[in-house]
Amino acid sequence: MFRELIDKLRHSSIFFFPTYSEGFGLATLEAMSCSIAVVTTPTGIGCNLKNDVEAKICGFNEVRDMYSAIDHIISNPSLRATIAYNGFRFAKNFTWQKQVSMLEEKYLQWLS
Repeated sequence: MFRELIDKLRHSSIFFFPTYSEGFGLATLEAMSCSIAVVTTPTGIGCNLKNDVEAKICGFNEVRDMYSAIDHIISNPSLRATIAYNGFRFAKNFTWQKQVSMLEEKYLQWLS
C-alpha cells in the first residue's frame, strides 16, 4: 500500500485539500515536498502560504473558487510548475529537527 501511495504521488500534479481544521499541515507539506501544486484553504500551514505563489488558497465553502483554482492550474502548466516549485522550496524549510528545536524553545520560554 505504501508503494502505491508513492507511485500515485509521483504521477500527481495537483493536491486538493479543502480542510477546515488541519492542525499543522503535514499532508499539505508532504504534497509540496513532492513538487505537487496545492489548492487548499487558509488553515494549518495553508494560512502561511502566499496565494498564487506557493499554493492556490480558497475560502472555506467557496466551491466555485475551488473549482476555478483547480481548473486554472490544470489549464496553465507554467503556473502549475511555478506553484509546485515555490511550494517545494517552502516545504523544505520544515524538517523534523528544526520543528522539534522550535517547539522545545517555545516550551522553555513558557517554563521561564
